Amino acid sequence: ADTVYQTGGPFGGFFGLWGSDVSVEQSVAVRFTPIATRELDRIGIWFMSNAGSTYPTVTLELRADSTQGNVSVPSSVVLESWQFSLTTLGWSPVQHWRTSKLRPLLPAGTRHWVVARSTAASGLNAVWNFAATGTSFNAFTASTSPETWQPGGSGAALCIVVQGDLPPNPADLDGDGSVGPADLSALLAAWGTPGPGDLSGDGSVGPADLSALLAA
Repeated sequence: ADTVYQTGGPFGGFFGLWGSDVSVEQSVAVRFTPIATRELDRIGIWFMSNAGSTYPTVTLELRADSTQGNVSVPSSVVLESWQFSLTTLGWSPVQHWRTSKLRPLLPAGTRHWVVARSTAASGLNAVWNFAATGTSFNAFTASTSPETWQPGGSGAALCIVVQGDLPPNPADLDGDGSVGPADLSALLAAWGTPGPGDLSGDGSVGPADLSALLAA
């Protein structure tokens, strides 16, 4: 998978290990803009914990962008979600990876949000690590309904990596990862039918579909 957004890790910064609490009292979100159009493959987030003997549970959500007034905030549209328990105790950051099953499309240049929520009590909660270097837009909210996000503005970057794969090319009819002679043969074999090769979606394979395949 290709990396479409990435911050630095949590180690080596002037302030040492620090982060934002994710608890019943506070949800945390970070906005990212993919540098290339990809289908989501996985998200990696650095978490540590305020708990010393229990493993806090976190709900992670990929959300679309919205506005609150004139401020960019997470929308209520959840594109995919994951629930999991941390694998670390205390202030020992571990990068937790979540793999996408739905594989939503992340168009280049569009705003998306990753939101972390939890029902863990304060003091027994997950901590989303800040990166040792770099800045990012981030926002915070109390876990109330409806959500009211408080923009964090430009500050410490929440540690995150977003990776994705190229979306499938509809002209790749044989699924070998490349458009070539075999795909052309398949399209011509389906000429005049609604079968494979109807790239234009008009119900029949014809000149428009041939042009689309050759362009690919």
